[in-house]
Amino acid sequence: MESRIKGTKQLKNKFKSKLAKRYKFSKFIELPETKFSELVREVESDSLFKELAWGKRGGIVSFRRFHQTDLAKSFCELKEEIISGSGFDNTSFLENREEIIRVIENIGIEKFKKHFLYNEKKTSLESIADECGIGVSAANEIIKFVNDYSICSETCSLPSVNSYSGTDRYNKIAVISRVKSGTKNDFIVNFTSPHMARGRYIVNYKKLEDIKSKGKLSDSDIKRLNRLIGKMELINARKSVLFQIIEGIINNQLSYFNSGDPEDLVPLNQREMALRIGIDPSIVCRAIMGRCIETPAGEVHPISYFFKVKRENYKRLINKILKSEKYPLSDEEISEKLRNNFALKISRRSVSTYRSELKIPSSFKRH
Repeated sequence: MESRIKGTKQLKNKFKSKLAKRYKFSKFIELPETKFSELVREVESDSLFKELAWGKRGGIVSFRRFHQTDLAKSFCELKEEIISGSGFDNTSFLENREEIIRVIENIGIEKFKKHFLYNEKKTSLESIADECGIGVSAANEIIKFVNDYSICSETCSLPSVNSYSGTDRYNKIAVISRVKSGTKNDFIVNFTSPHMARGRYIVNYKKLEDIKSKGKLSDSDIKRLNRLIGKMELINARKSVLFQIIEGIINNQLSYFNSGDPEDLVPLNQREMALRIGIDPSIVCRAIMGRCIETPAGEVHPISYFFKVKRENYKRLINKILKSEKYPLSDEEISEKLRNNFALKISRRSVSTYRSELKIPSSFKRH
């Protein structure tokens, strides 16, 4: 009896711990982009992080880009963006930064991305500085500049053409662009923040444990390291959720991204997205709040725009199918076309209900 009570208490404590973690992450994912970037800067400015990522013993911490992602073109045209006042306070951001901007321009955007953004070969900062023909101090300044730029990442107001409230403000976190790949179109997610473009932290836990076990770190350093890793894991989780949501939207709305026609939007809700990613629906709701993306057509929409109400979309698609046919279709035939053309499983009875709401009789004929 006593062991059963003990087991029940352990389960309750485990459940409470799980709820506490979920609540903590829910609040964390709601952080404004500026606050999030400040946390990333805090982590990456830590001397311990620098030693693990950029030091001679580097490679314990590295970066890995998300699939089909890059840095937005606005960074490549940084000087023009700043001068034009696009989302930046010119005076404050340019102050004492003109020299480092020139250093980045001299290095070239490709070398900058290779060494200072992604560093996929896990090269030490000294080696990177040598290869770029700059000093280690300048290399450190570039890393600091990346952090500063991310904090100042563009906050945009949605254009009135998109029919949203002019008082709402959103952080544009990505620009979706189309690239030709063989015979088909692929889409690239160009993040506006270098932190998101950099991707996730990859931690070599085996090397980390080796350092700990060999007594190379003091107890206070181990505690500090554990706190640092905890923050990095939170940052990774937030980045991964945002990327997976954007990737899921692109995969689900391929027709829309190809055509730019709102009529090609297909039904999608936040619960479905949460199931695909394997997270709680409330996390999806918090993740998309106040954030927007730019489509290949150059339109800026809040991420919530792509989660259309199912019922209205079903009716729109049914109406579209009926208008494209020369002869009347039965409810069963419409159900089959929805399944074949849009991968939607809607019963014959539901089709009948939607058609009734549209006031389209079963004898509908195209004129």
